[in-house]
Amino acid sequence: MSTDVVESQPATLFGLRDAPPYAALTLVGVVVVWQLATYLLDIPSYLLPSPAAIANDLVRRWHILLANSWITVFEILVGFLISVLIGIPITSAASGSSRSERQARPVRERLTKRSAM
Repeated sequence: MSTDVVESQPATLFGLRDAPPYAALTLVGVVVVWQLATYLLDIPSYLLPSPAAIANDLVRRWHILLANSWITVFEILVGFLISVLIGIPITSAASGSSRSERQARPVRERLTKRSAM
């Protein structure tokens, strides 16, 4: 049995370390290429609006976006509540059943073997 010493690294904001921000750079690159493509290729805005046009539209019509966001949040919460009201009773009933226990046993054993590896 080995007793390896693992040095801990200092915690940073959001768990980020000194890694290069590849995701952020990729996002900026895609937006720049998109903006240049819509301008240089003269793509009609009804076909592919530029990022600047989208940002401008969001600023001008923020109130519409906010009003529809509340509807979306309400639908998410209602859907979650329905899934809880249906899922908990079904899970409770299934957990007390010997038949569901027999059916779940192979899956549980496989997961246990994988976690032990």
